[in-house]
Amino acid sequence: MRSLKTLALMTALMVSGGAYAADSTSTDHNNATMTLTTSGTASDAVKFSIAQTTLTIPAAQVRPGASFTVSVPVSNPTGRNIKVTGVAGTPTGAAFASKLTITGTNATNVAVGAGNNATLTYTFTFANAAAGDPIYSGNVSVSFTINAVADDDATQDVSFGTSGG
Repeated sequence: MRSLKTLALMTALMVSGGAYAADSTSTDHNNATMTLTTSGTASDAVKFSIAQTTLTIPAAQVRPGASFTVSVPVSNPTGRNIKVTGVAGTPTGAAFASKLTITGTNATNVAVGAGNNATLTYTFTFANAAAGDPIYSGNVSVSFTINAVADDDATQDVSFGTSGG
């Protein structure tokens, strides 16, 4: 009876197919070789976009001691996560440009998920006036340098196997 059960089990295994290991090829008595192929899809290059815009500060805000927040929307059109950092340059233009301080309040390593949006935030502050300061008038320009880096999770193990039949 035991032989019948063993024969039935072996027949079931042979009929059901199953996965077999890939076999190497002997190249001589002491060596063997095998070729395995893996494939994948290249990831998107890091990319982001910011809508073209000009910020106009209302005249009422251009005064000693005034402070306000500027939000810059960032879009990530790729399938990868990124981190975006924006740095404001030195204000230039009118005589009071040196009285304007720009601080990034949420502008460093801001995570923007794949296909999502985020916001860089800056605080613009005009210094308090001192005797003899020029009147705040004229235009002031500020350039921003904004960079993005990939924020991919590269900590996952990758394995491959073969199947045959």
